[in-house]
Formats: sequence, C-alpha cells, structure tokens
Amino acid sequence: MKRLLLVAVMAVISLSVSAQGIQFEHGTFAEALAKAKKENKLLFVDFYTTWCGPCKKMSETIFTQKEVGDYYNKNFISLKVDAEKGEGPKLAEANKVKGFPTMIFFNADGTENKRLVGATPDAGFFISFAKQVTGEEKPFLEQFEAYKKGNRNLDFVRNLILAGGVYASTLPREEQTPWFEKFAEMASWYFVCKQPHEMMNKEDFRLISMYLDGPNNGNPFVEHIYNNYEAWAKVIPNADLSMFIFRTNNQSIHQAYRTGDLKFREYLAAVHGRLAKVYADTPDADAEDTFQIMTMVGESGLCLYKKDLDGVLDWNDKYLAYELAKGEVESYSYNTSAGQLLQAKDAITPAHAKRVMKILKTGLKKYPGDRSLTISLGEYSALLGDKKTAKECYEKVIEMTKDGRGADYFKNLMEEKLQALK
Repeated sequence: MKRLLLVAVMAVISLSVSAQGIQFEHGTFAEALAKAKKENKLLFVDFYTTWCGPCKKMSETIFTQKEVGDYYNKNFISLKVDAEKGEGPKLAEANKVKGFPTMIFFNADGTENKRLVGATPDAGFFISFAKQVTGEEKPFLEQFEAYKKGNRNLDFVRNLILAGGVYASTLPREEQTPWFEKFAEMASWYFVCKQPHEMMNKEDFRLISMYLDGPNNGNPFVEHIYNNYEAWAKVIPNADLSMFIFRTNNQSIHQAYRTGDLKFREYLAAVHGRLAKVYADTPDADAEDTFQIMTMVGESGLCLYKKDLDGVLDWNDKYLAYELAKGEVESYSYNTSAGQLLQAKDAITPAHAKRVMKILKTGLKKYPGDRSLTISLGEYSALLGDKKTAKECYEKVIEMTKDGRGADYFKNLMEEKLQALK
C-alpha cells in the first residue's frame, strides 16, 4: 500500500511539474489544427531537430516556464514537429523552414500568422511575441509612432524596446541592423534616466540582460547586481540571474587579458570573493573548477598578448594536466594551444611548433577522426616544412567532410591550403 501511495504521489508531482510549461499535443499536424479550430485558438508549432542546440535551449529553459505555459496554453494549441522524422520533413518543406528552431503561429485555417526563427533570449520576449500574434499588444509600428511623437514615459519606452526586438526579428536580416541600432540608442537613454536600485524588477532586468550582457564589470548596473545579489535573487529567477553574472564576469576576464589588462585577476578573484554566494546557490556551478580553468585561460591569454609563446605552451600544459586529472579530455583541449599560437604566427619558432605537434599527435591518438585536430596538424606540419604530412592532412579533411554539412566550405578551404603548399 505504501508503495502504491508513493507511486501515486510521484505521478501527481510529475503532472504538476509538467503542467508548469507549454502542454504540447502528441498527434499529427492535422489533428492539432482541427483542435485549434474547434477551440477557437491559433496553432503554435515548434519545428526542431534532435541535434539543434538552440532547440534544446527553448525546450529546457523557455517552454517549461510557468508564465509561458499560462499564456500559451490559454491562447494556443501547441505542437512540436521533428523536422527530420515522420511528417516533419514534408511539413518543414511546405512551410519553407530553413533553420532551427523555427516557430510558426498558424491561423485556424492553416495559413501562417507569424514566425519566429532562432532561440529567444528569455520568457518575456517569447510571451511578448505571442501577444503581438494574438493582438493583445498593439503592433510595434503603432507604438513606435507614439514614441516618435514624444512619448517618453519610462515604462512605455522600456516595453517598446523589448517589443522592438520581437518586431525586428521578423524582418529580413538586412533590415534588422538599423532597428537594433535605434533600440540600443533608446536603451542608453533609458539607463541614464534610472538608478540601479530602481531597475530591480523582471522587466528592467530583461533590458539589462539584452544590453549589458558582455564584458561590463564596472558598469554601475552590473556592479549593483554583483554587490546586491541576494536582493536581486528575490526578484529574478536563479537560472537567469546567475547566468548573467557568470557571463558578464567571464567575458570581462576574457576582454582584460586579451588587452594586457591585469584586472582580469581581480575579476578571477571575485569567483571566490563577492560572487561566491552565486556559485553556491546555482546547481552544477563549481566555483573552484571555474577559478582553476579561468586562471589558466587568463594567464595563457596574457602570455599570448605579450608574444611569450613559451608561456602560452606552459600554461596549456598545465591545463591539459588538470583536465587529465579530472578524467577524459575533450578533443578541443588538445587543439587549444595550436589555435592560440596561430594568432601570433610570425613569432612561432620550430621549437614551438614541435611542442604543439606533440600535443596534436597525442590528441589524434584518442580522436583519430577529429577534423580540427587534423587541420591543425596540417598547419604545423606546413610550418615545419613537412609538406607531405600537411598535404595528407588537408586531403583527409576533404574526404572526412565530403558527405556532411559544410562540405563545400571545407573543400574550398583545404584546396586553398593545398595551393599554398606549392
């Protein structure tokens, strides 16, 4: 009886969790469209593939959110379509789906209302797009006219910038840039008009995430979040807040060492300092591992800036030893020093090239079919005057990639390298 009760409780919990987000239909496109027509709703279709990273991001971090589920379940019948299985390929072709994810909103008669291509930055953006589909929000251009006529209400301007991102994403790529430049100008004005503590809300955090999500340590709004993390954590979900903090700090580290700025060590120290609580609160975040890896990346990058290639290789050796101590090393780890040194190609000596070759050959023993390692082996063989090995590597890459995506790109690239050997 206890076991049956436990199973029942777990089933209720499972239903409760799954009910938080979008409830997707499990039938065909025709069945979902018929249901949408019967319930006087629109049909939302997510065209995805199993290998698509942005598709997984949408499924795991956007579709599952309660506020998203509340709006979409009320206004749409929703369906996920694998573009490579079942009826998916024909549906994708019929609807001119060329990238993933492609999310199309259909009217009840099967005609397209609007589409959204690519993963959205957050739930608010995704809901705002849906509200423009249903007509709950005014079309963006109508709102923008009010802005042009002088409406500078702060809430209105903020919401206009956020809605503008939705609008611009539906335009042809060549028309998007002028709009995004205008939104950036509007956002800069908005930040001048508000104090950091006044932006401690979900809507303003969306704006901060869109326009300050980069190497912005020192920016007063970013600093306010760092120094008042626990207060912000009461307002902003951990998944959004912690990722913003991790990204901005890491990107500030990267920008600093690339320009020889020793402040990257200060940003590194923050991992165990003022940002320690963020790491402690975030599932799967490891402050010590982050500190160790970013230290090696930062010091190696500083050596590269100084053209100290021996230093670059020494730090990369430490990195490989660290990764080996943790377990299996990924193929790209063996290629890191190769890629770094090529940024200072004129300073590479035969001794440097031989050290890199040793690492590449070790990597290729574990990953004999790795394309990047093979290309790098060709590059360094050419630097050492071993044209025979370089030629074999480049030809091998052409053969490896001939039936895959980007075959023409790699064929042309390798042929250019082969021509340079002559």
